[in-house]
Amino acid sequence: MKFYAKRPDDREKSVNPFSPFSGPSKAAPQYREWQSLPPQEKDVLRRRLEEYRSLPPQQQQLYRQRWQQWQQIPLEERRRVEFDLQRWNELSPEQREAIRRLFQR
Repeated sequence: MKFYAKRPDDREKSVNPFSPFSGPSKAAPQYREWQSLPPQEKDVLRRRLEEYRSLPPQQQQLYRQRWQQWQQIPLEERRRVEFDLQRWNELSPEQREAIRRLFQR
């Protein structure tokens, strides 16, 4: 049996039938979503994952429970909560503190 090296142009044309990413439609949706993220978002998500992995198992379990609870909230309510959180993030620290004092009565 003889083996021959492929030419560079033949290597690009060959397809690995066992590769899960051999075609755009075969890539997992999460992978395609990850690839579409800007580098800054990828860095933020990587840091969050590292923080999660550094937590003790009990706290990881708590986060998983919170995620399951979040998934049970109807989509419209989740969108409203996300919108409200974005508005909260846009407030200045002074405005946030004033709101906290208002609700501590």
